[in-house]
Amino acid sequence: MGRRWLRSPATPRKSAWLPALSPIKRQAAERGQAGRGAKLCIKVKGRQQRFVALGLEDAPLNFVQVEYFEEDTTTLVCFGPDAVAVDVEDLAAAQRYLDRLVPGLEVLEAAGYNWVDDPYSQSTWPMHYTSDLTESLAELQRPEGLLHLAGSDFANGWGGFIDGAIESGLDAARAVSTSLQAPAAGPELAATPSLPAS
Repeated sequence: MGRRWLRSPATPRKSAWLPALSPIKRQAAERGQAGRGAKLCIKVKGRQQRFVALGLEDAPLNFVQVEYFEEDTTTLVCFGPDAVAVDVEDLAAAQRYLDRLVPGLEVLEAAGYNWVDDPYSQSTWPMHYTSDLTESLAELQRPEGLLHLAGSDFANGWGGFIDGAIESGLDAARAVSTSLQAPAAGPELAATPSLPAS
């Protein structure tokens, strides 16, 4: 077993930690976060003009923007509030979702992943509940024995973005590096995944 652990998943709640995490960390892990949205990348025919389209709050996809251009296609990034409402593997459904926001585009390809159904993440980008940042963030950033949490969910800024993940990862790596300069102290820490049976 190593002298330090760096852990980066969005939801550490499916692991049994020995020794146990602090009460605030346990409560935050059990509560999880509110992010249950969907993200879908859609390639459409033709080189489109740059645009951003917003839909109703309960639409399957309620945010669409141009992301990339190729010679005769355009890739859109799309978001919706509810992963259950978006079938990321159904091309015809992608066409229907897009027709509601930006009629007249021909869908060629669609790609996405349902992170809410993923047994490890169980959520999407960070959407913190009221008081999560003021009551839990500092404690989640504090090392727990040999364990250091890292990831965009634990960042001071840019939660849900690679910038936040880099910031948090650098902070945790610096803390680990500093702590490794000192003699090993404290109990060993083990994480035992306890994922739901498939």
